[in-house]
Amino acid sequence: MNNTLMLVGHVGQAPQVKVFGNTGSKVAKFSIAVKEYSSNTEAATTIWIDVDAWGNVAERVIQTITKGREVVLYG
Repeated sequence: MNNTLMLVGHVGQAPQVKVFGNTGSKVAKFSIAVKEYSSNTEAATTIWIDVDAWGNVAERVIQTITKGREVVLYG
């Protein structure tokens, strides 16, 4: 049995990029706001999820992700 997670939310800030000098590898860090709904309350709460993207995925994040954009993360 595999575990998977899908998050749908909006990006809070433009991704921050860090390049590692010895290898040239990149990491793009950003956070998304995800609404959490509960049967106990009528109002939704917002949860902030920190995301780190490495390597080729970091390159795509740098090119496409901007503040406020809605994203779907699956993994």
